[in-house]
Amino acid sequence: DPELPEVLERVFMERAQMLADAAQRSHAQDVADFVSQLDETEKQLFAEYQVTLTAMAKWQAREGNKLHQARVYQHI
Repeated sequence: DPELPEVLERVFMERAQMLADAAQRSHAQDVADFVSQLDETEKQLFAEYQVTLTAMAKWQAREGNKLHQARVYQHI
């Protein structure tokens, strides 16, 4: 079927969006049942979304990777 690649891509993108949404909600609600129903690839994507969301929250809060004054200038 010539439409199969397009259908598969659309379904994958919809599923990826659902995983991203669930990862975003995971800090506020228990998603253990949801995650237990995922296949291994989906679990990996879900975990990557969570890591990305945590890093983004830290970046927005200006945590980590801050520039610090060199010690040479601290004593002047």
